[in-house]
Amino acid sequence: GEYPDPGSLQSGEVMIVTSNGKSGSTSAQLMVQQIVQADAAGSGAGKMRITIDDTKTQQTVFGFGGAFTDASAYMYEALDSSTKTAFLKQYFGEKGIGYSLGRVPMNSADFSRMDYTMTEPGDFDLK
Repeated sequence: GEYPDPGSLQSGEVMIVTSNGKSGSTSAQLMVQQIVQADAAGSGAGKMRITIDDTKTQQTVFGFGGAFTDASAYMYEALDSSTKTAFLKQYFGEKGIGYSLGRVPMNSADFSRMDYTMTEPGDFDLK
């Protein structure tokens, strides 16, 4: 799908992007976008407050992304060509969610299909 320009959000609105992993989901449902109205002036239970001070720089953001695990590569490879294209556009495309970085684990992770390591135990110098 395509996502609205975050610059079009009104004061007090927040864009939340969620993934739909339900069985039978179509490629158009891989990423579902919602606009949620938040009460920026309130406080307490059920209220959301986000304060952005763009006059202060706390850190530099190089980009946003996710991990490319063996499990995600295995699932990606199982997709048909048009769904692969839709997936890449939704994550990395101009009208997608803005991914610009990827991380590849050196060892198996919690979503790996098997246990493995790319280093020997205790090899902290990665030789």
